[in-house]
Amino acid sequence: MDVVSNTSPLCYLILLELVDVVPVVFTNLIVPPSVLTELSASDSPEIVRQWATAPPKWLRVLQPTSVLSNLQLHQGELHAISLALELRVQRLLIDERAGRAAAKVLGIPVAGTLAVLDLASERGLLHLPDAIDRLRKTNFRISENLIQQALRKDAARRSK
Repeated sequence: MDVVSNTSPLCYLILLELVDVVPVVFTNLIVPPSVLTELSASDSPEIVRQWATAPPKWLRVLQPTSVLSNLQLHQGELHAISLALELRVQRLLIDERAGRAAAKVLGIPVAGTLAVLDLASERGLLHLPDAIDRLRKTNFRISENLIQQALRKDAARRSK
């Protein structure tokens, strides 16, 4: 599965030290250069900056040929959405509410950090309750209802 990612999902997966599940869960992960710029910003955590300055070989970096200009979003979101449209990828990894809404209006299927963790758990790459506990220790914001849904789904999957 080919996916484009915005900054947030990569940032949190790096912080959780779970970013290595990405090439197992997805065939190709593609980001615009602006996402690497955001990840390497001085206000990013050190571990995230280090990752962004020497990204793994499985990460493809592509500049969108044109950028949507009618959306009121951050540069990384605009470029990621534009690239997802251009490449017609199966999913856009994005957490921010406004960016998700804009992508959905444009017909781009979206998934966030929690969905990536769930897919990785489904493949036996991590223990979802542990990953969520670690995610809760960051500044990641998500409704408790969504977390509980993911945990119930995971528990049902593991009980089979």
